[in-house]
Amino acid sequence: MKTFLVLALVGIWAGLLRFSFWKSRDLRRLQREGVRGAATCIGHSYPRSGVCAVLEYYDGAGNRHVLTGPVRPGPTPAIGEKTEIVFDPRTPRIAALWPVTPRMVRNRLAGGVASSLLFAACLYAALQF
Repeated sequence: MKTFLVLALVGIWAGLLRFSFWKSRDLRRLQREGVRGAATCIGHSYPRSGVCAVLEYYDGAGNRHVLTGPVRPGPTPAIGEKTEIVFDPRTPRIAALWPVTPRMVRNRLAGGVASSLLFAACLYAALQF
């Protein structure tokens, strides 16, 4: 039982780590090397936290990509409306809404640190169990 609990915690932590630290690395790369472009809203998705725009954009080679924008304050773009994005020219599927701010990067890093500390506490408690 203890082994299963430890493996489950490690699996959850790995997912959180991927989401926070790797995403912050991607955002930093977009700040440094990203190419600004235009995207067209082609629909909306409705997560629990609000409304997200589904955006379509094309890279320098003309390949089509789709980005589901995060929930942000302010109005969501209407279908057919253009909005600015930034994407990585080497890996065009990595993209974000423009502008990518230092605060966005810090928030992702803080999430990674917090999840790592929470994981360590849970793992310690599981091993004491």
